[in-house]
Amino acid sequence: MPNGERVGKCPNNLSEERRQALLDNAVAHVVTPPYSEAFPRRLYAVDVDGTIYTGQTSNPGDSYHGYPYAGHMGKRLMAALRTIARRQNCETGFDKWAKRHIVIGGPPDL
Repeated sequence: MPNGERVGKCPNNLSEERRQALLDNAVAHVVTPPYSEAFPRRLYAVDVDGTIYTGQTSNPGDSYHGYPYAGHMGKRLMAALRTIARRQNCETGFDKWAKRHIVIGGPPDL
């Protein structure tokens, strides 16, 4: 994958409530046309256990395919996700995920 990203499997055991919470609290990424702030190409989110997820769409405004994120990530995007982790009281899990799966620097970033 580009930038050393490793694509995980989309978990099939996430409840509709957890999926919606991930979408509602996500950070938008790639908002240039045909994408927008309302329907970005990619989303990044933090689950209640600290796992970082990304979601991608190939059909803006329709749906997202989400999976655990591993790979490079810029400092500003990591800071935005850390803010979400703090708000959800899962910063310890977030730090463990980041240490194991994230390489700081480079795209994606805000």
